[in-house]
Amino acid sequence: MARNRIATKAADTDKGTVTFKWADGQTSEVNVDEWPEVVQRSAMFHGALQKLGDTYAGADDVESAREAFNATLDALKEGDWNRRGTGAGGPQTTQLMEAVSAVTGKDLDTVRERFQTLTDDEKKALRKDARIALALEKIKAARARERMKALADAAKNETGDLI
Repeated sequence: MARNRIATKAADTDKGTVTFKWADGQTSEVNVDEWPEVVQRSAMFHGALQKLGDTYAGADDVESAREAFNATLDALKEGDWNRRGTGAGGPQTTQLMEAVSAVTGKDLDTVRERFQTLTDDEKKALRKDARIALALEKIKAARARERMKALADAAKNETGDLI
C-alpha cells in the first residue's frame, strides 16, 4: 500500500525558517530564530542525533555502521550537511560496493573511489543488475548467518526460567 503523504518539509537556513506544505495546499512557515536559545540548542542536538543516527540505520554490522557514521561526521566537520560522507555512505551502499567488488573482481578501495562519483540513479541501476542483486543477497545471507551463530552461541550460555 502506498504511503499517504501528509506534508512535505523544507528548511531555509538563510531565512532561519522551516516550511511545511500540507497535502490540503496550506503552508506553515516556522521561524526557528524566534525560539528561545535553549530550545534552538535542543533542536540542534536533536538534529545531530538524528543525522548521525540515520547514517547507520539498518546496518548489518558494527564495522559498516561505524564507517558510515564516521564518513558523515567528517562531512559535517567540513561544513557539508547534505553529503553522506566519503566513506560507506550507509550500510546499503557498503553492501552494494561489496557486491560490485565481488562481481567485478576490483578491490573494495577502487570500487569505493568510483562510488564517490556515482549518482543515486547510477547506484539504483547497479542494484537492478541481476549479477549485483545475486551478490547482494549472498552478502546479506552471510551476515544473517553470522548474526544467527552469535545468537546461538549466546543462547547456549543462557540459564534460568524465561517466565
